[in-house]
Amino acid sequence: MREYLKQLRKKQGLTQKQVASKVGISQCYYCQIEKGWRGCHIGIDTFYKLANVLGADFNEFFKSEIKWMEANT
Repeated sequence: MREYLKQLRKKQGLTQKQVASKVGISQCYYCQIEKGWRGCHIGIDTFYKLANVLGADFNEFFKSEIKWMEANT
């Protein structure tokens, strides 16, 4: 589970469906990303859009993802 992603989403008061819609991906795909089922196979454009939609600083967002990847690979 990408807890950092879930926490950012909840902080913004958004549902998975709302985030997915704003990013331009399906709710199912977003759910897979948040649950960690997508592993590190997220396109950089999608990753960048997620950071923007969730109001996150891209560098901090990227650092959180690196920590998640290190713990889950």
